[in-house]
This record gives sequence, structure tokens and C-alpha cells, in this order.
Amino acid sequence: MREYFTTYPDKVMVMRLSASEAGKLDFTLRPTAPFVRDYLTSPGDGKGKSGTVVAQGDTITLSGTMDWFQINYEAQYKVIPTGGTMTAQNDENGQNGTITVSGADSAVILLAVGTNYHMVSKTFTAGDKEKLDPEECPHEKVSQYIADASAKSYEALKAAHLKDFQTYFARVTLELGGA
Repeated sequence: MREYFTTYPDKVMVMRLSASEAGKLDFTLRPTAPFVRDYLTSPGDGKGKSGTVVAQGDTITLSGTMDWFQINYEAQYKVIPTGGTMTAQNDENGQNGTITVSGADSAVILLAVGTNYHMVSKTFTAGDKEKLDPEECPHEKVSQYIADASAKSYEALKAAHLKDFQTYFARVTLELGGA
């Protein structure tokens, strides 16, 4: 079974995978940074995107920069299995990180993302290369989201999500009459 939700209060996407039988959940998490290259339309035009995907312990970190607007981005995937074994590995270049889970009963995967983009007037009024601080890295912010969320149970994350969601979507009752 697969369950997914994004919880605004905890700033993460939560994925829970479970098998119909104990010890039967096997998967490999293999995120990629799509369209990574040094150009968009022609080599050297400064419109490319760099990126790395590195696995360490129970976390895969995908990070890089979109060159044109100097957007630094990061995503962290934290895998929390119940039972079984978990192995993190990278290729010979220390890239293309994966986490493999074998023989688990279930697993929760937390995903947190961040960039150096801010909703401020400068972002809309400055020239292309002055919009964002190229030195700002979202790593600490994303790491904190993951740490805070992983300190909570799946049930607590889901309850916080539902409470927040229902604040906006459980406000109206409509009766059309009749049986």
C-alpha cells in the first residue's frame, strides 16, 4: 500500500509504503536531478543546471544550482524503515546516490526541499543576475525540516496535516434537501 501527503505545518512530503505481508517490502530509492548540463540552448550560455545526488546513512541529498537566475536548490529524502535492512551507496564518483531497503514491513520516506528564492520585491525588480544571493544555500533549512519531521511519528505528521487541511476544507456544509 502507498500513502502520500504533503504537510504544510511540517514542511515535508510524507510517503508511507507497506507490504501486505511482514518482511516483504523491497525497494530502491533513486532520485535524479533532471536536465543537468552546462547549457540550455547552446554550450556556455550560462543557462544550465548543475546537480549532485549523494546518499549517506538514511538520507539522500540532491542539490545544485540553476545558473541563469542563480537558484540554489536542495532536496533531502530520509528513509525510515520498519524491519528489514537498509543500504546507502554512491557510484565510483561519489554520485548517483541510492538507498535500498530489503525485507521491511513498511517504510516512511520524508522529502523536504528548499531554494535561495525569497518572495521579496527585489526578486521581481532586479536584473536576472541580481535577483538572488548566489552564496545562500538552503542546506541548513532543509536539514532542519527533515530533523523536525523525523522526530515525529507518521501518525503525528498525518494528524498535523489533516488538522491544517481541514481548517480550509471542512468549513462548509451543503444540504440540498430530500432523503
